Parts: sequence; structure tokens; C-alpha cells
Amino acid sequence: MGVLERLSLMEYWELALLVLTWAGIAVVWYRRRRDWRRNQFTEQVNFSLSYLETDAEGRTRLSLRTLLELSAAGVWLNQYGVRKVQKAAGKTTLESPFLLIQPRRDMELVRHAVLNVLSERFAQVFLARAIGVDVRTETFLYGLTWERYGDIKTRKLRVMVVRLSDLEALFGPEGKAKDLHVAVDSHRRRITTLEIMHRLYRSSDPEDRAALGEVELGVVTPAR
Repeated sequence: MGVLERLSLMEYWELALLVLTWAGIAVVWYRRRRDWRRNQFTEQVNFSLSYLETDAEGRTRLSLRTLLELSAAGVWLNQYGVRKVQKAAGKTTLESPFLLIQPRRDMELVRHAVLNVLSERFAQVFLARAIGVDVRTETFLYGLTWERYGDIKTRKLRVMVVRLSDLEALFGPEGKAKDLHVAVDSHRRRITTLEIMHRLYRSSDPEDRAALGEVELGVVTPAR
């Protein structure tokens, strides 16, 4: 191959790489524009706490609060992991909002990344415990969802976080879910998601249980 032929070949590959780069940018731009119009954001992860409290009228109420919100890349630190999660989000259904990823090792890595975020958020509690400061902790369940309820205006990847004892109070023998009060009608859908979460937790199928994780979270208690 002569010098001119080699130069021509190099120019061809440089042009091909440039075209591929711009094509990739165009695809990303199109997807973000499409997601914006649909009010769905697979590149954002909302950590949502669901908990029970008693309102002024003595009713048991379900409350929802955001613990934090991060980019997907801030939770799963490489694009392979992010794409795995986004692909799994595309496979959820109305009846099955929790992400299930195969192989199970990848599911464990995805779940462990979520655990790392939660553990870092509440690291002060464990440092306080290490130096002898009083803390109060509880066991919480967490699971990654992509909910498809029609009345949810904005869809995001959502990490559901709920105290295990609250989940059991809702759907265990006490059955508090049937008399549960919600302040906002759209929050009633969260009861459905929590019920599915309880079913996965109680399932004897390891594949179901793989969708959920357990974490100890807590707060530093005031000095007496």
C-alpha cells in the first residue's frame, strides 16, 4: 500500500469516527428531548421515603418525602450500569414496577450501588455510634422502581425506601392499609407499589427477593 493510499485510508477512518460521534450526540439529544416532552427522566434517581404517621384527627396517614435526588451516573458510576438500569426500566409493567435485572450478579451490583448511596447519606449515625453517642436505628427496605401509573405526571427512576415495621403494619396481620389516609389522591398509587414490595419481600422465590435490599438507617438522638 502506497503512502497516498494510507493517507486516504486514515482520512476515511477519521471521517467515519467523526460521523459516529455526531450521530451519538444526536441520539442522546433526541432521547432527552423526547423524555422531556413525556415528563419521564431515566437519567434521574429519586430516593423516596414512605412512612406512617398519625394526623391531627388520629388517622394513620401515609406520608411521602424525598430523601435525595441524584443523576443515574451518580449512583451507578459507569455507563454500562446506567444502561442496564435504563433497559430494565423499559421492561417494567403496571403490575410489576420493580426493576429485575439479569444476570442476578448485575442485579446485586445495581442494588449495592443504591445501598452505598444510602449508607453514605446516613454515615454520621454510624460514626456517632462508633464514638459512643446515642443513636436510634431501624431496618428499612429499598427497591428500585419505574412506575407506570397513568396519573403520575412525572416519571423517574425511584428508589422506594420504607421502614420494614411500617410495611408489615400495612400489609401484615394488622392490615392498616385498608384504613390508610393519604393527603394527596395521587399518592394512593404508592400504596399499590408498597403492597407489591411487601409481596416481593414475603416471596419464597429468590428472583423476587433479589429486587429488594435491607439497610439500617437512623438518626443521632438528642443528649438528655
